[in-house]
Parts: sequence; C-alpha cells; structure tokens
Amino acid sequence: MGRWVDLGYEDFRGIQAHGYRWWLERNSDGALVEEDFTEQWIADDLASELSVVTTDKKHTHEERTELNNIRRAETDPSMFQIPKDYEVLRRDVTPSRSGQLQTK
Repeated sequence: MGRWVDLGYEDFRGIQAHGYRWWLERNSDGALVEEDFTEQWIADDLASELSVVTTDKKHTHEERTELNNIRRAETDPSMFQIPKDYEVLRRDVTPSRSGQLQTK
C-alpha cells in the first residue's frame, strides 16, 4: 500500500494540469519512504499525462517523462485518408510441418 496527495491544478506550459503525488511502501516494517515518490501531471481535457517524475533517493535515480511542443489544432483530415495508390494484396499462407510458412 501507499498514500497519495492531490496537488491541485497548475499551468504546465500553457495547459491546465491536475497533479498527484504518491509514495509506495519501501521498508520491511511498511513505513513510507518520503524521499521516494512519483509525481504525475495530467491534462484532463486532453486525457493525457503531461509529466511523470519518479524519484528514488536510495539509488539516486530520477526518471522523467514529459510531453513537449503541445499544439491545440484541428488534425489535418488527409492524415486519415487511404492513399490513392494503396493496394491490398492477399496470399494464402499455411504452416508446413517444419513450422515454416508457405505461400500458395
């Protein structure tokens, strides 16, 4: 088990983000190690993690993942169109006794 705290809302590079920090039990007696935590900032309207930072002081390790260059814009519809020269090729494929695939 662990515990977590709500960090509220903050501006993250121009985007409203909701923050959370949580600690996991690390000691054999079940006590929380306050220096080891994960902090996560989420853009609710984008349903995306903007930042996740995990800190492990015992092993002097910090792992950080962040989204950068976020632009709110309409997606170009051409990204979802099948190219005119796209062609579907079909082959009958069956496994042989040796396990190799054979085409007919």
